[in-house]
Amino acid sequence: MRLRPRKAVLGLALALFGLSFCGVGCSARISPHLPPSWSSDASSPSPAPSEEPSAPSEGAGTPSGESKEPLHSDAERPKWVFVPPEERESVLVLVNATRRLPAEYRPPDLVRPAVRAWIPEGDERGLLRREAARALEELFRAAEERGFRPVLVSGYRSYALQAQLYARQTGGRDEEPEVFVVAPPGASEHQTGLAVDLGQEDGKYLLQPEFAHTALARWLSENAPRFGFVLRYPAGKEAITRVVFEPWHYRYVGREAAEEMARTNVVLEEYLAARGEGN
Repeated sequence: MRLRPRKAVLGLALALFGLSFCGVGCSARISPHLPPSWSSDASSPSPAPSEEPSAPSEGAGTPSGESKEPLHSDAERPKWVFVPPEERESVLVLVNATRRLPAEYRPPDLVRPAVRAWIPEGDERGLLRREAARALEELFRAAEERGFRPVLVSGYRSYALQAQLYARQTGGRDEEPEVFVVAPPGASEHQTGLAVDLGQEDGKYLLQPEFAHTALARWLSENAPRFGFVLRYPAGKEAITRVVFEPWHYRYVGREAAEEMARTNVVLEEYLAARGEGN
């Protein structure tokens, strides 16, 4: 699986965020696991379309909505299932390639955290679930006390927007890879309102694997669990998460779970499996 090169990731960042900087005043007032090498031969995504496409209903098992059942293999075993409704608002909800959210799902308590963000006022990508938003504010305050200048690059992301990003990255191919660079619609944690993409104010290594080598990334990896956040897609766990190494992507799971996951060096899939959950 080819990982994201600098040009491709910057292209995605520009298309997704427009790099519109908005400071705190606009919105309200362990070391990382490092992979050995990186490929640089992927192509850049095209500019984002002006409108989001319509998304299928929960009954549709594929992004195009032509089937009312999840995708099936030759053996008629489902490749993925919908996250049960009763699990969707848990801070431990597992959303990945095999457990997906329906197109119409939107968290009920989205708010805009009072943190430095590269997201225009009014853009829903600046929203998070209330509990996660408050925890992120505390995390940012602690980072700033240590002299860092973290920036929220993306929070909540709708199914429709994720469908755009996925189609742009894959070129419309139907076959899904074993390890994803961009999650398919419904399989992105951003739709839960519990996931954040973070960067530093100077924009260096924005959404790039090299971000892992920065002092801010090292501090986040060591300290984010105290605030309930975990590095969701560490290097070396791609076979489990099915997502490439993303040192900028943090997921809110609550302090107890985050500290346990950090202590035992497990990802959410492993943590829930040990508890007999997330199947």
